[in-house]
This record gives sequence, structure tokens and C-alpha cells, in this order.
Amino acid sequence: MELLLTILFIIGMLYYARRGLTLTLLVGLILLHRVLLMVLRITWYNMSVPDALEKLLSPWTLIAVTAFIILLIIKVMTDRNI
Repeated sequence: MELLLTILFIIGMLYYARRGLTLTLLVGLILLHRVLLMVLRITWYNMSVPDALEKLLSPWTLIAVTAFIILLIIKVMTDRNI
């Protein structure tokens, strides 16, 4: 099931790449993918919520959240589509 979600994520990235994938959108899609994986683990694999949150709050997710916030700040300050 995680593989199916990852394949759908890649298809979504390719779709937006054709329409002009911005860096902000890419990082946002990565964060959405991580959250959907957490929901899948809780519902499909019956993982406990604290364990799923522990996996969600990995260093990679925190780096992606920081990058997303920085990109949004840059986008607002420069009025450019990053």
C-alpha cells in the first residue's frame, strides 16, 4: 500500500512538472506524501498513533517543513514564483 501511495506521488509530481513544477509545490507534495503515509500506517497497518507520529517527525520531515516555510517566506518577500 505504501508503494501504491508512492507511485501516486510520483504521478502527481510528473503531472505538475508538465504544468510548471515550482520548488514550493515540490516540497509541499513531499510533506503531503509524508502525512498520507502516517494516515495509512494508522488505518491500514493498525500502528499506534504515537509510533506513527514518531515516524512522521523524522529529521527528513522536519527539514522539508523548514524548507517549505523558507520558500514561502521568499515567495512572499520577492513576489516571485519559486
